[in-house]
Amino acid sequence: QSTSTRSRGRRRRLDNMGCAASTAAAARDSAMRRLSRGAAPTDGPAAHRRISSRVSCGADDVYEGEYNAGLAEGRGVMRYADGDSYEGEWKAGEKEGRGVYRYANGDVDAVFLKQSLDVGEGVKWMADGRRAARLRDGKPVEEISLEEARQTAERLGLPLPSPLPGAA
Repeated sequence: QSTSTRSRGRRRRLDNMGCAASTAAAARDSAMRRLSRGAAPTDGPAAHRRISSRVSCGADDVYEGEYNAGLAEGRGVMRYADGDSYEGEWKAGEKEGRGVYRYANGDVDAVFLKQSLDVGEGVKWMADGRRAARLRDGKPVEEISLEEARQTAERLGLPLPSPLPGAA
């Protein structure tokens, strides 16, 4: 499965304590019942404090991170059932800000996100650990050296993934 095919699945908005907005109402209600047993409050004064929690949502996706008002907010990690993961910033249930995607195939992207979509310049390290690419709005636009990839991430203030692909 190509990275672009997988990337469509990672663009889901998180609400109801980490479950994808596209889930059926019954699944969402079930998740809310599980969460109401202590994971994170969704109403009352405690729902408006930033808290950390771990939540399983449909298809074995798991979100660990901060919440505010019942939505992913702050720093968090989403681990998808297919082996992909996203670690970074969230706002109102959306991936928003700087983040790192790790794909099951070993590729790693350091990107900016706005409403869960890649925006602007980013960097991709290939799974073989020998190649990198400059990204524009999530799409590779040119191959660059590993050193240029590191410098670009630093210049943009993007997180430098550790470990990088191919590192022992």
